[in-house]
Amino acid sequence: MGFWNPNCTAVSREIRKILTQRAASFNIALDDVSITGLTFGKEFTVAIETKQIAAKKAERAKFVVEKESRTREVLLLEPRRQHTQRLKKKIELGFFATAALLSQKAGELVEK
Repeated sequence: MGFWNPNCTAVSREIRKILTQRAASFNIALDDVSITGLTFGKEFTVAIETKQIAAKKAERAKFVVEKESRTREVLLLEPRRQHTQRLKKKIELGFFATAALLSQKAGELVEK
């Protein structure tokens, strides 16, 4: 299986380094090493693909956990929001009742 991935550059660089060092031990100087075809064994390719699949699954699991966490926060905040709405209504009712009572008292004072 031949394919190019980010590991190929590192492998190519390492091969170039080893070949240059090995040739130097025989008093041979390599100016350039060109690797035109680099393939990995089936096991290595399967391992790379398995690792990539595992990384995607881990990323998806992280997303699911974050989504569940946000959903949980919303569910926990909903009763608080409802309680706040009820308090707001009670305060409004109290305000209007007080305003009506004050208006009534003011009307009584004006009549006197």
